[in-house]
Amino acid sequence: MSLNIIHQLTDDYITPTLLQTRSSNRASRTVAIPLANSSDHLLLLKPAARRNGEHILFFDDEEDALEAVAILSTIGTFELVYDEVPAWEMLFAVVGEIELSQDEETLVHWTVRVPFQEVAS
Repeated sequence: MSLNIIHQLTDDYITPTLLQTRSSNRASRTVAIPLANSSDHLLLLKPAARRNGEHILFFDDEEDALEAVAILSTIGTFELVYDEVPAWEMLFAVVGEIELSQDEETLVHWTVRVPFQEVAS
């Protein structure tokens, strides 16, 4: 399995143990305008918006999780490369707060939550 997140400006990369994309939304941007005195609509067709949501990255140790937070906190875009689930591959920017947490049961594993917005390549 190959799972990497690569910073596009610095080539620094993150290799989480596991990736869970908790949500990924892609809004339709088609506009329906009701026509006067009619039940019909005029449709303005636009391509769907790019994906946005939250990646949840899992790490086996604190050092890797802290390094991931440091890399994801730098300015730039990131390429997600995931051989096992090619549908999740994308170029994205971090939008919002990055959250770091320790697994309460094991006290060893770490989670990094990353809000993202897909960007054009």
